[in-house]
Amino acid sequence: MITELRPDGVTAVSVKPWGQSDDRGSPHFSDLTVEYAAERHKPFWFDRADVEAHLESRTVLTYVP
Repeated sequence: MITELRPDGVTAVSVKPWGQSDDRGSPHFSDLTVEYAAERHKPFWFDRADVEAHLESRTVLTYVP
């Protein structure tokens, strides 16, 4: 991860040589391999608006004592 801290906010990019999932059936299992091989980075979102704009799914966890 490469991060830049600026007065107007944080900017970061990242890439991993594998995907974000350990599930072989997931489209994110090895989706970053091509990006890594091409030395391309993907943006890392920090503020809520950016996260919401790039959201693919949402899981809500509820605590049950």
